[in-house]
Amino acid sequence: MIFTAGQLEAVDTSRSHMDACITAGPGSGKTTVLVQYFRRLVEDGADPQRILAITFTEKAAANMRRKLAEAFQEDAHLRAALERSWVSTVHGFCARLLKENAIFAGIDPDFYVADERESWRLQQEAMSAAVSAMFTEDPAGVRALIRGLATWEFEELLISAYDAMRGAGITVDQIATLAPAADDPEAELRQALEQ
Repeated sequence: MIFTAGQLEAVDTSRSHMDACITAGPGSGKTTVLVQYFRRLVEDGADPQRILAITFTEKAAANMRRKLAEAFQEDAHLRAALERSWVSTVHGFCARLLKENAIFAGIDPDFYVADERESWRLQQEAMSAAVSAMFTEDPAGVRALIRGLATWEFEELLISAYDAMRGAGITVDQIATLAPAADDPEAELRQALEQ
């Protein structure tokens, strides 16, 4: 493969003492660059089990593992080390770390990561319980909030707002300290874009 100047910089192992973070859009070659960098580190003598390679999707992680296995198919010792290497998604890395240290972390060693369907179900149950509790505590306030939103999709909007907060790394307590939204959202958006 022919690499761009930025990709060549990313696979340069002379700076392996520094952390590497590859950011680019879909289909731009991130996984290929990560595989090449990983391969070069191993060829330079790095132990594959001392390299942490994290991607965002299971598909990309599986693709990386496959490409690494292909790159070292002639070396059975390296292939075996690659099988135990840290190539995964963020949640896969965290799950493996916790499983290997469950007792120390004080959690059940038989825990599992909820799949998308179960996660959605748990989220719906938690939201329903939270809204019921809010309604019990302040029925007039919740009714006013729902009327103010002018939608029957109240729980979905709350989940969407919560997901947006989590994605921005903001807690509920931090939201409470933020200034209210401007009366002119377009002007606020323009100002944010200019900044």
